[in-house]
Amino acid sequence: MIKLITTFTEGPKVDPNYIKIASTIAAYGTGRPFCTAWRQDETLICRVDGNMTIYGDDFDAEEIRKFISAVGAKTLSCSVSAAEKLGYPYKKYTVMRSSRGMAAPADFSPASDEVYRLLSEGTDGDIALPERDAFMADLSHRVRHGTAMAAVFKSAVCVVPFMTDYGALICGVATEKTARGSGFAGMCVSATVQKLARPTFVICSEGTIPFYKKFGFSEWGENAEIIF
Repeated sequence: MIKLITTFTEGPKVDPNYIKIASTIAAYGTGRPFCTAWRQDETLICRVDGNMTIYGDDFDAEEIRKFISAVGAKTLSCSVSAAEKLGYPYKKYTVMRSSRGMAAPADFSPASDEVYRLLSEGTDGDIALPERDAFMADLSHRVRHGTAMAAVFKSAVCVVPFMTDYGALICGVATEKTARGSGFAGMCVSATVQKLARPTFVICSEGTIPFYKKFGFSEWGENAEIIF
């Protein structure tokens, strides 16, 4: 049976989907219309607006499929084994992990509008950005609650929107087009990893694996993204 989570205690789990759920609950709780979390035995489910995350793969797939349909999820992030158990078509990404970084004079208190500008101007559409004001409000809220961080190094930005005591997940790295190839993004990521001082993940496409390997990441596993 799927039950609403009303109280939640973070556990020492080092997994990107768990980090997303635990940090979101820490930032927003579960009592807001746009942010709700549930549990089916040991499986965790969290929906923020239309974006759902599942942690765990030992679940009643039929019940969760009906539940996903009922709550109106638009996207789902989960492990590949969970996606296969649910039976949905999915896109597979590589999960990279790093536990070391190196010092760089990055700014760890950048203005939210500067973070958004660098992300929007420094990507080629491979980062799905929400509307500007919504992004800035969400990032500011998470930073105030200690569940997110952003860093800027020269013309590059690294955003960590999900943080727990036991791990972190990077979800936005970009460099202004005029500064591509400068190494700024790599230095920004490395400085962020060192600042976090905990296992740090990134979920990336095949083409960016060499970049992250160059800066101390190694392949950890796979993750699935489902679009309904």
